[in-house]
Amino acid sequence: MAEEKILITLAKLAAKHRLVPFLGSGCSVGHTGLDWEGLSRVMAEEIKLPAEPLDCLAVAQRYEDAKGQDGLCDLLKARLFVDRFNDEKGVADLAILGLGIGLVYTTNQDNVFEHCAGKYGRQFTSIVELENLAEASPGDCLLIKYHGSPDAPESVVITSRDYEKRVHNPEHFLNIRLRSDLLAKRFLFIGYSLSDSDVDIVKILEELNAAFSGHLPPSWLLAYRFSPELQERVSRYGVTVIDPQHEIPEAVTAEEAFTTFLCRLGSETLKFKVEQEVDNIFRPRVPTAARVVSPFELEAMNEQILTLDLPKAFNLFRGLMDRSVIPEHLQNQAIKIFESLAARCQTTQDLVSLDAAAANLRFRSVANTVEMLAILFAATIHDTRGHMESFLFAASKHSGKPYLQLSIARAIDRLQSANLNVTDGFRYHASAWLRDVEKLPDDVQSYVKGRVDQAWRGSHMSNPLSTPKLPLGFHARTYDEILSQMLSQIPKQFSKPYED
Repeated sequence: MAEEKILITLAKLAAKHRLVPFLGSGCSVGHTGLDWEGLSRVMAEEIKLPAEPLDCLAVAQRYEDAKGQDGLCDLLKARLFVDRFNDEKGVADLAILGLGIGLVYTTNQDNVFEHCAGKYGRQFTSIVELENLAEASPGDCLLIKYHGSPDAPESVVITSRDYEKRVHNPEHFLNIRLRSDLLAKRFLFIGYSLSDSDVDIVKILEELNAAFSGHLPPSWLLAYRFSPELQERVSRYGVTVIDPQHEIPEAVTAEEAFTTFLCRLGSETLKFKVEQEVDNIFRPRVPTAARVVSPFELEAMNEQILTLDLPKAFNLFRGLMDRSVIPEHLQNQAIKIFESLAARCQTTQDLVSLDAAAANLRFRSVANTVEMLAILFAATIHDTRGHMESFLFAASKHSGKPYLQLSIARAIDRLQSANLNVTDGFRYHASAWLRDVEKLPDDVQSYVKGRVDQAWRGSHMSNPLSTPKLPLGFHARTYDEILSQMLSQIPKQFSKPYED
């Protein structure tokens, strides 16, 4: 039996929330311009120490001795804090965010990941001091800042004295939390290197190993550049180094291999989440909040969605997109993915699934909303139900909006462009919403009437624009009417806070 690829192993763990990303300074260097050694050089220059050789811990200690703890923290904030997140500079942060994991550790003292999470609507609670844990609510996503934050000077671990103190205090509250978090989980270290001073990953592993009384759980380190020396140094702590260029042999450069590995990890994790958590998509254990879709998630979904059968593809789409905020620059991509699902619809049940997905899509622009509804209406050609049973829940959410009639005309254009026949299924659905067309602007009214006349030409059904009543007394209920009825039938009970 072939050995399972490390990428698949990690994706399975991430899908089960059993993989804990541990972020190093390499993840933030695109924003801050400084890794650990670079920051040490800045300190050395300010206090006029020799540039080489650098002992990062000793340099930080000398700097604190000269400038004081507040001076050190002022430098960290000035050099490491950013005002906003740049997608192109934060590949690793975006990829980790896209895994949908609610627990992230970092030794970084910057605020890059916080800005990344905030930009895409993922609220992480930063844990720096003990009271932060006490104030966190059950179910909160946590960013454990293992080496503190310059906003809380007493929490910062950066000097040789800080390290010595932490290593000899296994009962520090973050070490206790660390042991608890890793009882059934594994670390994936990202953004760490083997520096000349041996201070980066080896020193950190030594610190973590001490917290576990010499028994750090088996973990992985995703190397930007693999070296046998790196593997030799970290293997004594039970850490396996992943060589991205070995795992992604088609990559030309180390950067391409590293980025591709992270992207594929996100894609594979999504696939396993669909398989393992379909029930949780519709009955979530964690109370949902508005979230913002990230470009990494759309790319991963686009890669996976065509490989899945249609029911699973709908589950994947809805798991990511239901009631999520879609940034304006990503809306065309979201429309194309929705269109690819519609193109695969062949049955009434497929249409029901497409309608449910459309009902939970959020587009801020009218143009994209019209396009989404047009795609949905065009798919009703596959509806074989009688007209009394035909109903589009998504359309009801836009009842009374003038663009609803426009979307029907646009759907007719779509069908004609694709050389598809307008069916009675389409006509039943469209008839329910073709009201008050005369209230539209003259040019829009002319466009809608022209398309509807074409679609009804030669049909036994009455043209809805020529008859004052809906066919056979059909009444299209509004979204509010349906929602009110549904809410009245939901069992009432007090909810229990989510606990991990």
